[in-house]
Amino acid sequence: MKFNKKVLLECEIDKAFNFHLNPENISRISPPGLSAKIVKITDSPLKLNSEVTLEVKQFFFTSEWLVKISEFREPNVICDEQLKGVFKYWKHYHIFEQDANGTRMTDRIFFTPPFGFFGLLASPFILLGLWIMFTVRHKKTKEILEK
Repeated sequence: MKFNKKVLLECEIDKAFNFHLNPENISRISPPGLSAKIVKITDSPLKLNSEVTLEVKQFFFTSEWLVKISEFREPNVICDEQLKGVFKYWKHYHIFEQDANGTRMTDRIFFTPPFGFFGLLASPFILLGLWIMFTVRHKKTKEILEK
């Protein structure tokens, strides 16, 4: 499955890119009801092959999420790929493009839901959840970077 969400940030591309290299910022932009706590990290700022282990809590569920930075092209692309987590497959691209009005940031996610057939049945709810989560993340990112 595929999910895309774009936002225009009124800031320089380097500022947006560097913000996403700091893994501590994930907690700053997480929506209410979702907490992401860093358990282990190999590098800060992030770079190619960095690994981050997060404890993710949403509602009554807690899971461990291990991601690796599998692609890194400064200042345009950071890609994290799930090594361990809830999804059967997860690859998340943060794409940054200079725009006349600032930086266009795209979150592009390729994923396979968990739980086989039942996960596929739940995919509309997963997509809705991603849309809500990234709407909040983009809003908070704009508030922080456009100061």
